[in-house]
Amino acid sequence: MLMLRNVAIDIYPLCSSHSGIGRSVSGLMAELPGICAASSIPLITYFRQMLGTNESLGVARFSPRRIRLPRFMETCIARLGLIEMITQANLFHATDFYLPLKPSTPMIATVYDVIYALDPEGTVDQQRIAQQMQRRVRQCIRVICCSEYTAREFCTLYGYPRNRVSIIPLGIDSERFLPTNEIAARAARPYFLAVSCNTTRKNTPRLVRAFLRYAQAGGRNDLRMAWTLPESLADEVRAAGLQDRVIALGKVGDDELLALYQGAVCVMFPSLYEGFGFPVLEALACGVPVLTTHRSSLPEVGGDLALYVDGEDIDEMTQQMLAFDSGHHDKLAVRIRHEGPAWASNYTWQRCAEQTVEVYLSALAELQTGSWQPLQLKGNQ
Repeated sequence: MLMLRNVAIDIYPLCSSHSGIGRSVSGLMAELPGICAASSIPLITYFRQMLGTNESLGVARFSPRRIRLPRFMETCIARLGLIEMITQANLFHATDFYLPLKPSTPMIATVYDVIYALDPEGTVDQQRIAQQMQRRVRQCIRVICCSEYTAREFCTLYGYPRNRVSIIPLGIDSERFLPTNEIAARAARPYFLAVSCNTTRKNTPRLVRAFLRYAQAGGRNDLRMAWTLPESLADEVRAAGLQDRVIALGKVGDDELLALYQGAVCVMFPSLYEGFGFPVLEALACGVPVLTTHRSSLPEVGGDLALYVDGEDIDEMTQQMLAFDSGHHDKLAVRIRHEGPAWASNYTWQRCAEQTVEVYLSALAELQTGSWQPLQLKGNQ
C-alpha cells in the first residue's frame, strides 16, 4: 500500500507577521520543518497572494508553492482543486481556519477562536470565515485549538466530535520575553501598560474610564497604550484634563514593546473575549503583573498568577489600579517576578510544533486505512 506522508501547510499568515495569527504561524514555522523532517514527514509550504515577491513577503526561506489569485477566486480555486494540484499533498493544514479545497480533501484546521460566529464585529474577514467554516468543517479530519475554551465552543457550535480536537497552546519566544533589571527598567513616571486595539471585545472604553477614575482619585501611575485611541475616547480624556497621563503611543516596534512590558507596573488586558491571550503570557514571562478578566480562554493562560476582574465592572478595575498604589499588590508583584517566567516557560513553540506533528501522524494513519470520509455533523450551523 502506498504510504501517505506529505503534508501541505498554509503559510499565508506570515505575510501579516504582526497579527496574532501571523505571530502564531511564525512561531510554529520556526520549529515545525525540523520536527517534521525528524518524523519523516515531507512538509510542503503553500500560500495564496497576488502581489509581491516571496522575499518581500518574508516567505522565501520556505520555497513555497504559490497561487497568484485574489481571495474572491477561492470558489474557483476549490472547484478546480488548484491547491491540491500544485502541492500534490495527502493532507492539508489550514493555519488560518480553512483552505479552499475540494469538499472531499482532508484538512486539519487550526481554530484560534469562534468570535466570527459567537461575537462577530461585522468585519468582512469574520463574515468570510463564518460562511466558509459552515461548509468546510465537515472535511476536517482533525482540528487544532489553542485553548480548551475554544475547543468547547467550536464543538458546540458545529457538533464536531471532541475526540478529533487537539488542544495545542501557542508559544512565546522565551529567550526574548524575560524579566530585566528592575531599577533600570522603571520609567521616570511609573505606568500601567495596555496592549490591545479598539475592537469592541478588547474593552478599551471601560479600561480608559476606569483609569480616569483612578487618576481623579489620586492615582500616581500613567496609562501607556500601544495603539491609537479613537477620537471619542480621546475627547473624554481631554475633557478630564488627563491627556498628559493617558499616552497613546500608536503602533510600536518589537523592541519598544518589550521594553514597555518590562518597565510596566502592571499590564492591563481586560478583554471580554479571546481565543488565547498573548499579552497575558508575555507579561508573566517578563515577570510583570497582569490584570485580565475571567472570560473565555484567559484563565487558562493566566492560571493562578493573573489578577482577574469582571471586565464590565469599571469600579472594580479602578480599585485594582489603586491597590497597586496602596501597596496591597506588593506581594503579588514579588510573586510574579519569580513565578511568572517559570509559568510562561511551559508555552514554547517547540512543544507546539511537536504536538502538531503528533496530530499529523494521527490523521495520516487514519487516511492510510482508506476509511475516512467527510463528516456528517449535527451542530448549530
